Amino acid sequence: MIDRLKRIPGVVAEQGLEVLRWCVLAVLIGAAVALAMFVLVAETGYLWGLVQAVGPWGPYVCPLLAAAIVGVTAYRLWPASRGAGMPDYVYAVNTRQGYVHRWMILGKLFASVLTLGSGLVGGFIGPGAVIGGGLGAQIGRRLRWLFPRTFHRRRDVRLATVCGCAAAVCALLNAPIGAAIFAVEVLFVASIHYEYFFPAAMASAVAYGVTRLLPVLPDLVQAPVLTLTWPAFWVVLATTAVVTLVGLWFVWLYQSVHARAVRWRRPRWLGPLLGATAGVAVVFLAARCCGPEAGERLRPTALVLGWLTDPAAPALAAVAVLALGKALAAAFVVGSGNSGGLTGPTIVIGAAGGVLVAGLLGAVDPAIRSAACAAGIAAALAAVLNVPIAACVIVTEIFGISYAVPALIGSVIAYKTAKPVFLYEHVIADPRSRFSRRRRRRGG
Repeated sequence: MIDRLKRIPGVVAEQGLEVLRWCVLAVLIGAAVALAMFVLVAETGYLWGLVQAVGPWGPYVCPLLAAAIVGVTAYRLWPASRGAGMPDYVYAVNTRQGYVHRWMILGKLFASVLTLGSGLVGGFIGPGAVIGGGLGAQIGRRLRWLFPRTFHRRRDVRLATVCGCAAAVCALLNAPIGAAIFAVEVLFVASIHYEYFFPAAMASAVAYGVTRLLPVLPDLVQAPVLTLTWPAFWVVLATTAVVTLVGLWFVWLYQSVHARAVRWRRPRWLGPLLGATAGVAVVFLAARCCGPEAGERLRPTALVLGWLTDPAAPALAAVAVLALGKALAAAFVVGSGNSGGLTGPTIVIGAAGGVLVAGLLGAVDPAIRSAACAAGIAAALAAVLNVPIAACVIVTEIFGISYAVPALIGSVIAYKTAKPVFLYEHVIADPRSRFSRRRRRRGG
């Protein structure tokens, strides 16, 4: 007993030093990454304005030119900047101790601004995770060099990378708690590690404070307060079932395109151009079928969640075109090697699927349609990315606490259904789970 009491001061000092590390990483990384996300979104919007100023054919010709440039630079100068960003983040944390080269940050920023700013379909969150995680890794390495006694552990760099990803997701979604959970949950299967979550939550909180002063994106949704009734409950269940199946189809579609792009040999830069051509064709067909507004909603700079949850119910045909076009274009563009993310398209697919199911079931109450939209987003994130807790928390933070039950239903059912499906490689399973046992039996 006396020996234990003697060890208390040393334990308290060690834990105090750990908290000091977390605070330093959170302040430096959270502020830096929030500013970087502001630059990413601002430059993308500026480039999209230039593309629109070219003329009526600018949004269809400029993306092909941008894809050719991205294809050449990605395979010549910055090979790691191609494709979806989230797999690079997962790979860096789980296999490289969190190390992200500084040139990869610049290359991903350049390729993402070109891809998304030209109007090609994709998301900001994947590239943001790489850029934010890379900035966090660079800050963590510099702190190790400047203060070797305080930041002497190798895992401090990995911790800084996770903090950078959490700050980036928070700056783009305005969801600090969900962003921290997402940055940790996407790394592992069926587990969340507290040693990463708590500092990531602190960095996410700092980034949230910075984005309140310098808004990166406006609030995505202004949803009415929900009173969950039995009609809303059945709409939520139907939405969850439909969106889960759509999410599994989206994973299969992306992996099929990506597998063919990887097998593409010569010339390698032609793959992103072909994928961009297919994506532009999808946008063109959407504009021809449902008007120019339908094509504009497929662009990455379009904020469609507010349109989907508007009290004036959108036309079901336009919603269906949005869901199908977003899935096809994102799979073609990102799967072929262009720089963009899949998390943003997944959110739009889930939201559009929820509104479509609610409309088909005759739900006219805006609160019920918003509940279906929330359940659809949670189900899509859980089915595609295997992040059920993060999906539930992010949706609750975006829509409000009254939508926690639809988000919980959608995320849990979708995750349990799609749990064996992995969108990204290099995820790590809990050693005690059946996923790890299956991987060890395969020799993985």
